[in-house]
Amino acid sequence: GSVVATIDNPSNLWFPKPKDRDEIHGPANNKATPCAAGHVVGVSSLTVSDALVICTDGSSMVTSDSGQSWEKAAKLPGTMAVGTGGGRYWIAGTTAKCDGISVRSLTFSGGEMTPSRSRCAPTPEVIAGEVALDVSENTIWLWAGQKVQTSSDGGQNWN
Repeated sequence: GSVVATIDNPSNLWFPKPKDRDEIHGPANNKATPCAAGHVVGVSSLTVSDALVICTDGSSMVTSDSGQSWEKAAKLPGTMAVGTGGGRYWIAGTTAKCDGISVRSLTFSGGEMTPSRSRCAPTPEVIAGEVALDVSENTIWLWAGQKVQTSSDGGQNWN
């Protein structure tokens, strides 16, 4: 048989509430609904204190106090997925200059969100919910539709 484990009060984790994905739970039982308009596209954390939420209206919200408070960071329209890796946030989505999925890293410091240069992964047309992103050391993993691609050079080339 299988064993099913449940955790009533996970600590030091970031996650959307399963029955209401717009409610983000953070460490120390903090919970909030950071997207004032629209819904949560995704949440990703750098540390127990620092996390980023992307909203369907293109706004991004950041926290540096484990989710006790959230502040607007930047407009990132077209974002379909969010992740972290290499000490940075990463986003993937659509832009006018990319015939596929645009991938870029973001740094947040001193109240300012600074995006890196956008890199384009050629993909067939995809819809929201069909894109995921992760970064491990020097490799970017991008799932779009039926295809998984990787880049080991910051998104310049995709396999």
